[in-house]
Amino acid sequence: MTRFSKPDPNNLAYTSEALPLHTDLTNQELPPGYQFLHCLANEASGGGSLFCDGFAVSTDLQEAAPELTDRLANTAIPFRFHDSDTDIRARKPVITRDVEGHTREICFNAHLADILDLQPDELSPYYAAYRRFMAMTRSPESR
Repeated sequence: MTRFSKPDPNNLAYTSEALPLHTDLTNQELPPGYQFLHCLANEASGGGSLFCDGFAVSTDLQEAAPELTDRLANTAIPFRFHDSDTDIRARKPVITRDVEGHTREICFNAHLADILDLQPDELSPYYAAYRRFMAMTRSPESR
């Protein structure tokens, strides 16, 4: 049985389901640089948090497979959150670099990634890069 922390939840964060590693608000053009979450009361067991250094994963991927990092940095994908009242969309790469080529931002959220509208010949290479990045975020060394 799924329990809800908010009636009629419009987001997995308001359920008791575990959330995979992600960055919040990837669907917004300018997400906040820092987000602080505060729990006023909690009687549930569990709910531990996992963290991953996305910048370190980006660096490790660059060293292991620069072509995959380039694909994630040079391909903007659509992110979208929508419910009955809201439809917020943005298009951006998973890895954003500064003018010197250093990772500046990670936008990684499989639940907010919208339908990919890439050319057919770009889909398999993109998914290979995305899958590798995701696997690296989930590795014990990265958590």
